[in-house]
Amino acid sequence: MREIEVKARVQDADALLAALKSHGVVLSEPLKQHDIVWFEQGSDPKNMVGRNVLRIRTENDAQATFALKQTVADLDKIEHETIIDNPEEMRAAIELMHYELYVEVVKLRRKAKFGDYEICVDEVSQLGTFIEIEKLCDETADGDAVRDELWQVLAKLGISGSDEVTQGYDILMRESRSASNTVQPVQIAVVYLRRDNEILMARKQRGFGAGKLMGAGGKVEPGETVEQCLLRETREELGIVPMKYEKVAVYTRDCSLSDEPFIAENTVYICTEWQGEPTESDEAKELAWYPIDDLPFDDMTSDRRMWLPQVLAGEKIKGTFAYDQNDQLTTHSIEIVEEL
Repeated sequence: MREIEVKARVQDADALLAALKSHGVVLSEPLKQHDIVWFEQGSDPKNMVGRNVLRIRTENDAQATFALKQTVADLDKIEHETIIDNPEEMRAAIELMHYELYVEVVKLRRKAKFGDYEICVDEVSQLGTFIEIEKLCDETADGDAVRDELWQVLAKLGISGSDEVTQGYDILMRESRSASNTVQPVQIAVVYLRRDNEILMARKQRGFGAGKLMGAGGKVEPGETVEQCLLRETREELGIVPMKYEKVAVYTRDCSLSDEPFIAENTVYICTEWQGEPTESDEAKELAWYPIDDLPFDDMTSDRRMWLPQVLAGEKIKGTFAYDQNDQLTTHSIEIVEEL
């Protein structure tokens, strides 16, 4: 089937709801939808005609579906969708097919049938309120004629063509994030001490991740290299001097949407030899050794679940992790590399 839709930003949600009610349109209860979207490698978001987009959607944190959409024109797509039992396995399969994680979108959707059309009113996290109206057609349908038909319906609901949105929420969200990324990145050095099959962690006392278990580390000071920062931070936080250490990961933590926005470029080291005995400090409390096959991920920032086991297994990692205003992980990408 072919899904043809038009979409508009809603300027007055109360007026829209009143107009829907006056036409006998009854919206459903809000349904939470969490979408994870992948693009083909090398895709240009501004020209997706003929390109495939893959999506895993979870509704109300329960049922999950997989969809493939191929763009015919803006908001005009050929779509195939099916229920999936194991979203994590589906996600792993998508990544093996060399698709690139593009963005994640969370919204509350209320739906209704209105004649031959489906209407959706969406409250999209970080983007606002939108209305979509769509019609399912066969693949030979005249897209322009159907879109004109849909706009006639929206006009009856008081929606102006000047508020038209021609991009999907995935692209709108990605562009919104890019526009917000005006924060100058800071350089961070992180180190984990390792002895045999254990690593040392401490409870961080302030800053991002305060209260969580982490390795030692901190911000690179002006005139300081990342390696010099590593040596200084381990001395200040743990009272030791690293003697043998290896760079194992480089990743970006994007918190540009938080109340105190920042972007951190993190360089991670594993240290296997050091002088001195690790002791706690004002920065690092509750020092303890944890077995690498039973790490307390629930007491750590969520990105560590994704890269720490891999570096402890000997891999080298590059990645990007984006957080929302509540310090919740929203999107991420990880790449295993040979050299850093």
